[in-house]
Amino acid sequence: MRTLIRLFVLVLLASPAAPRAALPEPYNLLYGAIEMDGHGVTAADTNVTVEARRLPTGATIASYRMGSQPSATNFYALKVRLESPAPADIMKAASSGTTLYITVLQGATVKNQLEYEMGTRGAVMRLDFGNIDSDGDGLPDGWEQAYLLGLQSGANDDPDGDGVNNREEYRLGTNPSRADARHPADLDQDWVVSIPELANYYGAWKRGQAWTVAPTNITLEYVTRATYLWEQGGNYKLDLTITNGAPLWWVAAPAPGTPVAGGDSGSAKDGSLFSAGPIDPNCPLAVTTLGSVLYQAGQAITLTNHVSVRTGMRTYAVEQFLPEGWQLVSAGNGVWDATNNKAKWGPYFDRADRDLVLTVLPPGAAQGQFPLTSVASYDGHRVPVAGVRTVTDAASLASRMQLQPTGEARRWGLTALPGATFVLEASSDLQQWHPVSQAPADYDGLAELVDTELPPPPLRFYRVRLGQP
Repeated sequence: MRTLIRLFVLVLLASPAAPRAALPEPYNLLYGAIEMDGHGVTAADTNVTVEARRLPTGATIASYRMGSQPSATNFYALKVRLESPAPADIMKAASSGTTLYITVLQGATVKNQLEYEMGTRGAVMRLDFGNIDSDGDGLPDGWEQAYLLGLQSGANDDPDGDGVNNREEYRLGTNPSRADARHPADLDQDWVVSIPELANYYGAWKRGQAWTVAPTNITLEYVTRATYLWEQGGNYKLDLTITNGAPLWWVAAPAPGTPVAGGDSGSAKDGSLFSAGPIDPNCPLAVTTLGSVLYQAGQAITLTNHVSVRTGMRTYAVEQFLPEGWQLVSAGNGVWDATNNKAKWGPYFDRADRDLVLTVLPPGAAQGQFPLTSVASYDGHRVPVAGVRTVTDAASLASRMQLQPTGEARRWGLTALPGATFVLEASSDLQQWHPVSQAPADYDGLAELVDTELPPPPLRFYRVRLGQP
């Protein structure tokens, strides 16, 4: 009976009325070790992937992420299919004899690339990656092959004309054949962030629209750096003595031909002097989320991001994500990015304090705790947001709160809700209660409350309640 069933299935596959498809052939297996920046890559390096491509910079037809297959241990194990699948899936395979480009990436950065000729059915080949530099120019052959399509370009060459030579492009992880040393807002690549470019850039950020230059999903730090450069006069340069990472490596520069005393300084739009040096480590921007940590299902709550500005900054902006499943009621004077499910405010150029108000609606069946995620940035710097970090319903808060002695007299440890403020109350008769201290819970929901009243009474009872934000 089993034989008959098998024969019947084969007849159906061969039938003219059935969709035409071929049985997949055994794949080619590539495996090996990877050396990167003088160190061996292991299964723990999960940000390293190995890809097979038809062209050096083409689409991926097969991929392996380090650590994704435990049996491979510290080797990569890349399976490449032969060109026998159905037509709809044919771009995920290659035929025998085809030259593929096996590419090692760390995150999105190409680190090495080797050629591989597809073998016959079931071929297995070891292909190790190391820092081979056959022409002795300090650039690994695989990196030159991946980006420059050969070894003809030298370490001091700048084929993309972005002011950064190949040696620095390799060190920074940028593309030597693309002018990515310029800020993405500078679309005409003239080392000036103009007002039309800036307006288009932060307009795309506000709406969550994809940008044409990476990062295509514009980040908050890139926006505030672009506005900072424009506010400083628009002209900028790449300064690797400040940092080796974007967006802070773009610094304000005087316009060509402007006489400047004392190095990289010149006139800003407000007439003051600016410097291309590092910013004062004392953070000039403080953002605190205020509001009740309690919610009721189906009833809107309002949160306020209070912004305090000190001296030493130019522009800032704020983002806040909605808890999963919640709906936006109002973003106040901000905008709503439906693509990324968050409210956005700014960029602001006036360096003024303000309250950024957000009203949100929990679903009717909401219960338990929901995180509140906010981020702020000034001049390209990321700033952590303090204040309320989690909201909860009353029942969940009561079940979470635990008040325990610390081992020291009249000192209590509280486990509760991150970012909320709690009040320690004391009583001698369980009838009359009065507050003796208050403290906020940290990001782990931990707080310490101390009764410092003197002289201490002979009998003392304690309780804790939720305080005002």
